[in-house]
Amino acid sequence: MFISEEEKTCTVSKPLDDNHSVQIRASASVRSDEKLAKPACAVLREYVTALAPIWQDMPSTVPDAPSPS
Repeated sequence: MFISEEEKTCTVSKPLDDNHSVQIRASASVRSDEKLAKPACAVLREYVTALAPIWQDMPSTVPDAPSPS
């Protein structure tokens, strides 16, 4: 798992194979004079932790899914 953190955004990537990954991004929307209640990566880490059981056994294909056009 890879984490990219900036001031108001955070991206978590989980590689699926050599060519694909799943990414989740969180971004904070606040005025310039406001302070963040919680950093974007803190929020995203909590969310990804809740998703961990799903991400442990993520399918590489979806049965009966249409192929991309």
